[in-house]
Amino acid sequence: RDSSTGRQKQEHPLPVLSSNNPAVYRTSANWLSQHGLYAKKLTLFQILAPNAYSPCEDYIPILGKTVTSQVHERAMVQVDWHDGTIKNVHVDLSGLYEYQKRLKKLVELYEQRMEWLCTSSRKIFGSIVENNIILLVDCSLSNRDYIIHIQHSLRLLLEQQLFGRKFFNIIAFGTNHKDGLLRFKPTMVQPTIENLQNAWQWVR
Repeated sequence: RDSSTGRQKQEHPLPVLSSNNPAVYRTSANWLSQHGLYAKKLTLFQILAPNAYSPCEDYIPILGKTVTSQVHERAMVQVDWHDGTIKNVHVDLSGLYEYQKRLKKLVELYEQRMEWLCTSSRKIFGSIVENNIILLVDCSLSNRDYIIHIQHSLRLLLEQQLFGRKFFNIIAFGTNHKDGLLRFKPTMVQPTIENLQNAWQWVR
């Protein structure tokens, strides 16, 4: 009940996302280990390696000196390799075209990932991957004008990223409580749908 108006507050159930999609709980480093250029064998050196050759050197007795192989500029180009050596590389145009197509698809995937990371609760809190989470909420006077925005942000987080984790708690500081701290629960609790719903009611 709202003490200022005497009216009963309306309940707003929290539509918790119960997705078990592992992509939701993956760090970007872990995600890139599967979808990065190196994992997809699309780095420049990986693409050029099958047609990359080391320059040949041989001693010619009749000349009395070591001779290095020559490269026809229309057949091969010399490339500074990642290990500091020089490689003679033949660039196959059909292979290069296929590489461009694969690279374009991967760039589109990166753009989708970045767009996803910059939406909703992830835009504010990032992508939460930890199993145990404690949310610290600044309720001091300096944030008095932003309480509604803080509540909205916490609601998004409770809806979207905490279900499926192991334990969580919320601690508000800068309050009028005796030690300046106000806890949702004395200890961390499991983020069940009931606990998340109760947490939202507590935040409100």
